[in-house]
Amino acid sequence: MYDLTTLPLVKGYLGIVNDTTKDGQITAAISAASAACENYCNRQFVTRGDSTRRYSVGVTRGIVNLDPWELETPTAVTLNPEAGSPITLTRYSDYVLEPGNSPNGTYYTLRLSPILVRTAIVAIRFGYSYVDVAGTWGMPVIPEDVQWAATVAAAAFVDRAAAAYAIPTAEDGRQTQPLSAGAWLPWSTRQLLTRYVRLVA
Repeated sequence: MYDLTTLPLVKGYLGIVNDTTKDGQITAAISAASAACENYCNRQFVTRGDSTRRYSVGVTRGIVNLDPWELETPTAVTLNPEAGSPITLTRYSDYVLEPGNSPNGTYYTLRLSPILVRTAIVAIRFGYSYVDVAGTWGMPVIPEDVQWAATVAAAAFVDRAAAAYAIPTAEDGRQTQPLSAGAWLPWSTRQLLTRYVRLVA
C-alpha cells in the first residue's frame, strides 16, 4: 500500500469523531483515491524503496523518460545491461539527471551523452538501447497539497454528497462524484494536482 493520506485526516475532513464504524470503508477509499491521484498525474509520490528499472532509448535519441516513477537517489546507471559487456555510466560524464534543480527531491528524466557509442546487438538490429537505472524511487516527502488532494478525493469517495464539498454539479459538465467509488476525481482534487501532472507523449 502506498497511501497519500491518512485515516485521521480523512475522518477529520468528514467531521467523524469517536466513530470507527466506517474505518474500513474510509481506508479502502484512501487506497483508491491515492491510486487515482497517481494515475491522474502519471507519477508516483510515495517512496518505493530501492530497485532497478529498465528502459529503452532510440539510438538517435538520448532522453530517457523515467515516468511514472520519481528517481530520488541513483546508485547505478548501466547501458546495454543485456549484453555480455554492459557499460556502467558515470554521472555528469555519460549522463545527467533532469530537472537539474531536483524539485520535490526527485528526477524524472535521464539524458545520455551524445558521444556514447552504442554498438550492442539490440542497438544495431533494432535501433534502440536498453538502460538500467538502479536507485531509490519516490518522493522523500509527500507534498502537502498532494496529501490534501488525496484527502478530498477519499472523502468524496466515501460521502458522495457533492454539495457538501462545493464540487461543481453535472450541469456544468464537471460532475465528479462517481456511481461507484474511484470512477472520477473531485474537481478540487484535480485543481490541486494540476502542477504535478506529467504529460504522456
